[in-house]
Amino acid sequence: MSFTPPVGLHNCDREPIHIPGSVQPHGALLAFDASRRLVVASRNAGAVLGLSDRPLPGRSLEQLALGDEIEGAFERVFDGVRPDDLNPVRARVRGRPVDVIMHHAGALLVAEFEPRAESSPPLDTFAVLAHRALAALQRRRQNERAVETLLGVAVTEVRRLIGFDRVMAYRFRPDGSGEVVAEEHAPEMPVYRGLRYPATDIPAQARRLYLLNPLRLIADVAAEPSPLISLDGQAALDQSHCTLRSVSPIHIEYLRNMGVGASMSVSIVVEGRLWGLIACHHLAAHTVPYTARMACLLIAQSLEMMVERAEHGERRVMIERSMGGIDGLTRRLESHDDLLAALNHEETLAVTEADGFAAVLDGRVVRVGATPDLEAIAALAAWLDSQGEALLATHHLSGVHPPAEAYAAVTSGLIAARFHEERSGYLLWFRRELRHVVRWGGKPEKIVDVGPHGPRLTPRGSFEEWQQSVVATADDWHPGHIELAETLRRRVVDAALRRATEVQRMRDLFIGILGHDLRNPVAAVSMAARIVSRASPRSGSMDRIGATLDSSSRRMSRLIDQMLDFSRIQAGEPMRVDRQATDLGALVDDLVDELALAYPGSQFVTRHTGDATVSLDPDRMGQVVSNLVGNARHHGATGRPIRIGVHGLAGRVHFEVFNEGRPIAPDRMKDLFSPFKSSGRRDRRSSGVGLGLYITDQIVRAHGGRIEVESNEGGTTFRVVLPRPA
Repeated sequence: MSFTPPVGLHNCDREPIHIPGSVQPHGALLAFDASRRLVVASRNAGAVLGLSDRPLPGRSLEQLALGDEIEGAFERVFDGVRPDDLNPVRARVRGRPVDVIMHHAGALLVAEFEPRAESSPPLDTFAVLAHRALAALQRRRQNERAVETLLGVAVTEVRRLIGFDRVMAYRFRPDGSGEVVAEEHAPEMPVYRGLRYPATDIPAQARRLYLLNPLRLIADVAAEPSPLISLDGQAALDQSHCTLRSVSPIHIEYLRNMGVGASMSVSIVVEGRLWGLIACHHLAAHTVPYTARMACLLIAQSLEMMVERAEHGERRVMIERSMGGIDGLTRRLESHDDLLAALNHEETLAVTEADGFAAVLDGRVVRVGATPDLEAIAALAAWLDSQGEALLATHHLSGVHPPAEAYAAVTSGLIAARFHEERSGYLLWFRRELRHVVRWGGKPEKIVDVGPHGPRLTPRGSFEEWQQSVVATADDWHPGHIELAETLRRRVVDAALRRATEVQRMRDLFIGILGHDLRNPVAAVSMAARIVSRASPRSGSMDRIGATLDSSSRRMSRLIDQMLDFSRIQAGEPMRVDRQATDLGALVDDLVDELALAYPGSQFVTRHTGDATVSLDPDRMGQVVSNLVGNARHHGATGRPIRIGVHGLAGRVHFEVFNEGRPIAPDRMKDLFSPFKSSGRRDRRSSGVGLGLYITDQIVRAHGGRIEVESNEGGTTFRVVLPRPA
């Protein structure tokens, strides 16, 4: 069973237009391998070149007898001379004047023969015409900065060179569509200037060929192409660089629908991208000599440099105008403690000539100018997180983020620059909707037709002006605006890094104070408390004071240890564990005895089953036991016992702590082992910064174990599961 793909634009995109297997019949093609053997020839070669019989693949260059001049040029190329250094070779074959244009296609030397009129002007005539056209461009460039003005001069000069009925300058837009921005045409022809053509008019592989081979002539739209004949086993010839390459049937249909008899196009390539075209149409068949085409190509190449220079100048002016504002924002970032507060300034709008601006960090938002509401911005930031792009720019936000359709009037254009990935930090510039009418050269759609290969898209049949009202779009962002947004993004990143470095320095200082300067006084307080308890006359009040001092100093000492551990973990240091074979049951009994002495009012019930010997760090696991038992005593129901179990099982050991009391709320379970969490309660039993369980979890993980938690109306159980070799 065969599968027919749905009809779509990819039907056109898949057409192999670089290997059509035929040439336009006004010229002929011969291709030779390194042994000077003819391996590919167009069927019409004999007729075009006036040969007595048709050149057949397999013959040698010598057998073809093309003449000394042509054979000598071929030999020079075979010896390493670049074909472009010789093109065109002006020669005669059997008395017929021809221009020979050569290029390499892989290992083959391809020669294309174009008949030349006896009366065709010499090469220097076209050189003079090209020079005159370049001089006109140069004069206008000095007087006018607008790119459209340069394009207008170019189309005038190209039409003067080749005599086509219509010559247009066609500029591509960011969405791939094109617009006629300048034209020269015969008086009786309709005006196309200002009309837009959809991106689908030029499929992807055609755009690629416009870059590889910047000049394309179709001398006769109605002509029947001449097929290529190849030696058996010879791969299809790549005709990407052929001047005579035959034309896609879909493109022929397109030109016929426009009433065009001949066409020529010259690519305008700026910074490696297809920026535009000089498109030429003639109502009847029309052949343009190779030399005239090269003069047009020279005009286009000069135009490319002028366009690039003009765009760079425009971008430079834009950037210079905005850099003062960016520098001012940078000073605010350097002097302000709050990044978002520093960005809450109208100068952010001028950076990209936006209508609104927002900065987002950790869900917090500041807004300037016309922006979506806070809920929409939060949803937009979440969507940007899912995209994973550091910089995104669009003039049609609802086209990529459908929820934006609800606020398209306020925001249809967006530049989003991410400055903090982990904390969802974004700089967002917004532009309002710009409702406008686009004048299309015909309704921008293609029609489904069924041919010998199944359904395909065909060119539209009418090119009469068709108007479309465009909504939910904004002005296109200039590349300079995007560059400026990136500049401010880098400045904000630098400011965030500087602030993080300062915080790290303060953290290190704080940890140093905890580890040394504070630990010593705490130890002294603890010792003093014990001395007071022993030396003072026995009284209930003094006992309570001594016990309180001792308990508080112990808690402070534990907090210092936890803060030091937390600091090391956050710095990326692995949790150190010094393992040795240890009876976990005996370790738990010793620690519970100490806790019973420290908290005489608390009840602890222990239960052991099985052999609980396991490889662990006794000091680190002592922290785990103390933290979990202390946590259960702290949060358990008053007067109810804490139940502790140690169970040796096959391949693992369990340590469990159960306390009766209120269950842990479901919304708190997800961050139970997170650092610096808050219990949400404001009583004496909710003190602490929440590091104990975090450190406990890290110690257990360092032992290759895990902590399980069960909590319900009956109470809460923490279970430590430690693996051990079988």
